[in-house]
Amino acid sequence: MITKEYIEVKIAQMLKDVLELDVTPELIEDNLRDGFNIDSVSALELLVRIEQDFHIQIPDEELSVNLLNSFNRLVIYIESKCNKN
Repeated sequence: MITKEYIEVKIAQMLKDVLELDVTPELIEDNLRDGFNIDSVSALELLVRIEQDFHIQIPDEELSVNLLNSFNRLVIYIESKCNKN
């Protein structure tokens, strides 16, 4: 079972890699896109990394940059996908 804390740390690492910023879970504001000025290219790269790193598939109808609007919502989404079984 993947924990919320693990997901938060992994997302922080992805943000650090993709955006080349020094990020920790504690520094992440809930509004990811505005807080980090995530453009569409970075958003797509993050979503692909999320799928790869967490071994999940985000269905096309759920695949949207809006998924990155809220850090908490993203963590809950990933947690539900990972712990589905």
